[in-house]
Formats: sequence, C-alpha cells, structure tokens
Amino acid sequence: MTNELLVVAVVALMATAILSATYFGKPFLFAISCFIIVVSNATVGIQLDVFGLAVSWGVIVYSFIYLITDILSELFEEDSAYQLAFMNVFVQVVFWIYLTLTFFVETKVSQEPLSTLEQLYATTPR
Repeated sequence: MTNELLVVAVVALMATAILSATYFGKPFLFAISCFIIVVSNATVGIQLDVFGLAVSWGVIVYSFIYLITDILSELFEEDSAYQLAFMNVFVQVVFWIYLTLTFFVETKVSQEPLSTLEQLYATTPR
C-alpha cells in the first residue's frame, strides 16, 4: 500500500510541476524534460510492486516525457516537440557517456561504488 501512495503522490507532484512549467513557457518544459531523463536513468534499477504489477521506478518517471511532448505540440508549434525529442536524445547520450567514463575511474579507497554502478548499468544480461 505504501508503494501505491508514493506513486500517486509522485504522479500528482510531477503533473503539477509540468502544468506549472507550461505557464512559464517552453524553456521550463525543456528543463523539466532534461531533469526527467536524468532521474529516470538514475532510478531505472529500482523495482516496485504497484497495484500488483512489477514496474521500474524509472518507467513511472519517464512516462511524463509523453505529457510534456503532447503539451508542446498542442500549445506551441510542432517543431518544439521535435526539438524536445532531439534534446532528450542528446541528454540521454551525455548521461550514458558520463556513466561509461566513471567505470574507468580509479579510486583510492574502495571500488564498491563503481562495482555497484557497473552492476546497475551493465549492458549485458545479468
């Protein structure tokens, strides 16, 4: 029951943030979209049981990209939605390059954080 309440609260919070950003214009929608891309990538490994379904937290957060794209195409010109899509791909690629480069960092204390990242974002089946 706690997971369901948490998901409902996050959905309400994200929808309110997106609708508020709509009032301030395209740059705020683009900024929220970048935030959602990074957060959904960072939380994709968290699995929840919501209403009897096993879903990733990143999937729940990422679904708001569709709402932002729809708002941009309806309220602003259609080119804005295409620009948002290209920007989201760019942010996604930069995030993955950053994560990939962190695997090559040599730490002095412990390799545990890097092994955790490697396990979470591995591209091969576990």
